[in-house]
Amino acid sequence: MAGEGFFQGFEENSIAHAHTPARRIHQAVASKKKGFGFILLALLLGSAAGGASADEHSLIREPYLQLGDAPLVGYAGSHKDQVEVIWQSNGTPLEPISFHYRRSNSDSWTQLTSIRHDELTEGRVNHSVVLKGLDFDTRYEYRVEHGSSVYTADFRTRLASGSAKPFVFAAYGDSTDPRSIELFNQVQSAINQSGASFAVLLGDNAYPDGTHADYDNRFRRETVPEALIWNRSQIDYAAIGNHDVDLQGGLGFRATFSNPIPIAGVTAPATPPAAFPAEHNYSFDYGMAHFTVIDSNTKSLTEELASWAAADLAASHSRWKIVVLHHPVTGAPDRIATLTDYYKELIPTLVEQGVDLLLAGHSHSYGWTYPMTGFMGDQPTFVLDTDRRYEEDAGVIQVISGVGGTEVRNFARPGWPHPVVAAGFASDANGRAESGFSRVTVSKEELKVDYMAADGDVIDSFSIIAEPEPDIAAKLGLANPATGEWVLRHPDGALDRFYFGNPGDKPLYGDWDCDGTSSPGMYRESNGFVYLKNDNTTGPADVDFFFGMDGDVPIAGDWNGDGCDTISIYRQALGAVFISNVLRTATAETDYFFGNPQDRPFSGDFDGDGIDTVGLHRETSGLAYLRNEHTTGPADIEFFYGVANDSIIAADWNSDGQDTVGIFRQTARRFYLSNRNQQGTADLELRGFGSGQAVAD
Repeated sequence: MAGEGFFQGFEENSIAHAHTPARRIHQAVASKKKGFGFILLALLLGSAAGGASADEHSLIREPYLQLGDAPLVGYAGSHKDQVEVIWQSNGTPLEPISFHYRRSNSDSWTQLTSIRHDELTEGRVNHSVVLKGLDFDTRYEYRVEHGSSVYTADFRTRLASGSAKPFVFAAYGDSTDPRSIELFNQVQSAINQSGASFAVLLGDNAYPDGTHADYDNRFRRETVPEALIWNRSQIDYAAIGNHDVDLQGGLGFRATFSNPIPIAGVTAPATPPAAFPAEHNYSFDYGMAHFTVIDSNTKSLTEELASWAAADLAASHSRWKIVVLHHPVTGAPDRIATLTDYYKELIPTLVEQGVDLLLAGHSHSYGWTYPMTGFMGDQPTFVLDTDRRYEEDAGVIQVISGVGGTEVRNFARPGWPHPVVAAGFASDANGRAESGFSRVTVSKEELKVDYMAADGDVIDSFSIIAEPEPDIAAKLGLANPATGEWVLRHPDGALDRFYFGNPGDKPLYGDWDCDGTSSPGMYRESNGFVYLKNDNTTGPADVDFFFGMDGDVPIAGDWNGDGCDTISIYRQALGAVFISNVLRTATAETDYFFGNPQDRPFSGDFDGDGIDTVGLHRETSGLAYLRNEHTTGPADIEFFYGVANDSIIAADWNSDGQDTVGIFRQTARRFYLSNRNQQGTADLELRGFGSGQAVAD
């Protein structure tokens, strides 16, 4: 959110554009002390759903939720969620304000005294607080006392990035027009009853000019009561449209919405082009989906935006990738079918980065395309699939959902729907469009998009079907030695992502504290130290010690069956194994020769006796050699599995008590796992979710 001068963020290190800076009235306001009885009375006077007291409203906009400047997963603070609460009042006089929040199952409230106040034009003041350190997928309550009014509500935080829990969200554009405000309220009512956890706004969010007064139409109790119910407990993630920028480039938009500000290496993998105001281009994660939001108003900068979007999308390992913008790239009933540079610069990037869904507004109609794969000459190329079930990775499907509350337009023209359009709805088309929204249901197996009318009817639907994932009993992951990034997959398909170690460290994975859960480790060849963590989060090591020599390859395992993993080494130059059963600097308890120099070691309980032993992968031949004892001798089992440069691992993939081999093949971005320690094709194949060296427990 910004003031009139693009004032961004709400922390001490917030970013402000230099021209026309917003004037901060107060940085913090002390709480007005009240007795318990007075507070209880004020709460009882509030509406049943948690609105204001019966006193006359002193606020222009009642408290509502936004995400604020939350970092992407993998950056400082991203292991917790945050929510920003915003409300707007007349600037004078400044009335006493207090803010409290708590977990819904808690008996005590936490008071925040650092309330931010940003002065806008027209005598308005935005008040805001940022709630940080919130647990994901958890319900909280908040209470705002502003003058004699008390506002209460509750909300549920986001699903953690990588969570495999299904969810629903709404997407719509072209929504709030005072000439048809009742349509918007009807659409919002349907969204409130749809089970959506949040909404994505596709631009043109306040007609006609995106002024403060225009945006007030999203918050008026007397005309949009359904929107007030929604705003105080759910978040709208907004893209900016052409009507939103009519007032000095989007001042009303930035004062209303508080979107993340991507800063390369600090909150996100890349910073958007400097030509755009902050908060116009950003991204966020929700469960198994990654959303990238683009300002499509300046088509001449599409190439620069595509470059930023590519960096943002490439860094995500989410199950689904969704791009949000205002202007359709093709296929709109009020636009010609031939391609522009906008399409040619954006679609190939989205296809290359594996984007599944492109959500757009602008055209006051509804429709979607077949999976778009690129272009030939001046026409789009696409996969002609008429069964409304589209394969994942087939291409990018664009949805135009511009029926969020404005009047649906007459658009039917000769030649529309264009060949790329799978289904199209306009007010004068065979399939008549109605005010409504896209209801998107997200699960591991499917993205299901329903065209929902304001009366709750489903007008049409399609699905993107994911590649089925096999049931795998073990946890496996990828550790990237170049970046220190770890991505771990749980048996239910959920992903954990964090950073540990320095570039060049050799990754390890084991149960160091004997709690039954494996966590990361690193061997730093430059100083001979091992660094181990006891949880799967970004942070410093819990244990470190000196171990090994230059050129040693560390391996982790439970070498004596005591339920605890320790670090041993394979000295490739000698073809020798050195076993240690303690996590400290110590001489090896057992050493023996096994294999040839340059064989790649791994570990596993290959015979099911509860003790891990050493296996070797000979990349020159693709042979795997397994030994069931810690003694010098030939392999007990040998077979071909994998090829050169495959990353080999072993784990109990099917819960039969025996560890068997698997590989990750970077060129195919696939795991190939076997339930037998013998030559043959893989029993389980799993799509990759990153890059680097494979690890498993």
